[in-house]
Amino acid sequence: MIAFMKKEDLLKKLIQKVTENLESLTQSALDAKAAATDEEAKPENKYDTRALESSYLAEAQSVRVGELKRALHGLQNFQMKNFESIQKIEVGALIEVDVEDLGTRRWFFLPFAGGEKVENVFVVTPEAPLGKKLLGLSVGDVFDHNLQGQMRECEITKVL
Repeated sequence: MIAFMKKEDLLKKLIQKVTENLESLTQSALDAKAAATDEEAKPENKYDTRALESSYLAEAQSVRVGELKRALHGLQNFQMKNFESIQKIEVGALIEVDVEDLGTRRWFFLPFAGGEKVENVFVVTPEAPLGKKLLGLSVGDVFDHNLQGQMRECEITKVL
């Protein structure tokens, strides 16, 4: 069995990663906005769409910056739960699963930052298809899930 890193330590590393992503994306969004409004971005003819494309990119990046800010705020204020006495998986659980033909996988069940990976632990949200399957399950439960393009049997082996 894989040794678990403390949930608090995983959360700190996740916050650090989201912070770094936010800083990088914020700068990219500012650069894209500057490119969209730059004097050299003015169309040279009716088919020149550089400024328009830059503005679309800046807008999309700004939306993502907002999402990351909300995720960071939520993670920074997240109250960790003790799962020693809780039988069913809920938000805040660190889960170990034995996956058919793939071995052990670890998932951190959080309401924010879905899809991020920290220390070989993937963050899964309740809104994700996998999150919907995990919610309410407990150690020993078995379910099927599509991993690496194939349906695989998964057994929950540990919940912390």
